[in-house]
Formats: sequence, structure tokens, C-alpha cells
Amino acid sequence: MRAIAEEGKQAIVFAENPGVLDLLARELEANGVQTVPFHGEIPIKRRVADKDKRFLGGLATGLMATKASGRAGYNLPNADYILFYDRSWTWRIEYQAMRRALRWNRKGVLKVIYYHLPGSIDEYQDQMVAHKRDATQAGLDWATPELEDETFLHMDSLLDRFVDDLALLATETPVDMRKLLKEAA
Repeated sequence: MRAIAEEGKQAIVFAENPGVLDLLARELEANGVQTVPFHGEIPIKRRVADKDKRFLGGLATGLMATKASGRAGYNLPNADYILFYDRSWTWRIEYQAMRRALRWNRKGVLKVIYYHLPGSIDEYQDQMVAHKRDATQAGLDWATPELEDETFLHMDSLLDRFVDDLALLATETPVDMRKLLKEAA
């Protein structure tokens, strides 16, 4: 979000939990990034007014929205990025959230970024959503499924991979860890 603000761009951060969004907003504000919280714990009139005044028409570079509050009915074509802090279990929820910025008067390319903690439930939800999207599109459009030959990993497989990765990290020396982290960045 700091890099996006430095670019002079705007982003919508979607998450399930209002507390997470408030925490992120506080940290960003402490680092000079103006954000607008947008979730069900804020009265509708106030959150819509803040969104309109500070995000659409002001200097805020981030709209911190729950998927439930921000996914339907709002036109936010000014957003350059959509950032998903966490995943949903259905494609429709994420698709509706993303569509807020894909409006008729949009200018520029929208960048959509999903954050996944390797080996976590995020990876499982990612494949679940991808397969649901694929099945829905194939069923609606009589299309050939794109993921037909892709293996669907059981949650146990993802957790085993996560534990194996942790074990590898535990055997690395601090110098090796710094090198791995630098390569990952």
C-alpha cells in the first residue's frame, strides 16, 4: 500500500474481518498512507460519505473494505489495484468485489493481487475458487473446463507441504535465511 501511494495510485483492500481492516488502516495511517475504512461496524451513511469524500474525491489512496460491505452496488473505477487480503470460498464473492473497479468509465488497467500464506488455507481456498469458477463458466457457456486435467490437492497435502517447508527453514542457518528472504523479495 505504501508503494501504491508513492505511485500516486489507489487500491481497494478486501478482507472478511473488519478488525483486520482497522488494524491495517491504523498501521498505514501511522506510515503516512491515508485510508478509508468501509465495513459493517461503521454506520452506512457515514462509511458511504467517507468513501465519497476521501476515496473518490479526496487524498485517500486506500479503501479498506469487507467483501460484504464493498462488493455490490458501488462504482469505484478510480481504483488501480484490488488487493485481497484473504480468500473467499466462492468465486462469485470475489468476482463481485473485483467488479466494483471494472466499471464503464474505468481508465487504465486494473491490477488484482491475492495474498497467500504458503501452505495455509489460502492455497486451498485459491484452488477451490479456481475450480468453482472453471465449473461455473463451463456450465454457463458450454465451454471446455480449463482445469479439467489439474489435480485438486486435499487440504492434508497442503498442510504436509507447509510442515515440510517449515522443517527446511529450521535447518537453514541465519545467513542462508537472509539469502532465501532476499531471493523471495
